[in-house]
Amino acid sequence: MDRAKRSKRVRYWISYRMPNGKQRRESVDAFEGLDGYSINDAKEALAKRVVQKKERRIFDMLPASEITFTELTKLYLELKTVKKLASFGDIKIVLDNFNKDFGDRIIDTVKPVDIENYQLKRQEQGRAAATIDKDISIVKTMIIKAFDNDKIDGRALKVFRSIKRKLRKGPMPGKGL
Repeated sequence: MDRAKRSKRVRYWISYRMPNGKQRRESVDAFEGLDGYSINDAKEALAKRVVQKKERRIFDMLPASEITFTELTKLYLELKTVKKLASFGDIKIVLDNFNKDFGDRIIDTVKPVDIENYQLKRQEQGRAAATIDKDISIVKTMIIKAFDNDKIDGRALKVFRSIKRKLRKGPMPGKGL
């Protein structure tokens, strides 16, 4: 074993728990400036994660995502659980429409104002508020699934959770109670 370590055939990994209790494991060579072949590098990487956890910098602990909406859509539509849905055709259409505007963008670069502008654009195209809300809900579901499976970090999820619905709850105007 010592010979394998010296010849750099042994790569170190660290394992830790996220604040939500979920176990994470990552290679030490994923850290900038660390090669992942020494125990000291592994100790340094783990110490960094411990400090980030104590400082509640959870987004710094998650891997940065360079995935675009088009790439994520492809992954999402290939999931067996999504393919089995009765609404699969509708989901595909909604995501195709969304990707016309956001497909080439890296997911982490989208801001709430971008989604709000998309909602206004769809409204100007004559789409009903309920349709716009359903479309955003489908994209949000894809984002949540990607976050839960460690494909993206929480910054993208935060954007979609902050978006307000177009359709307001409550009695219809002029209908009374």
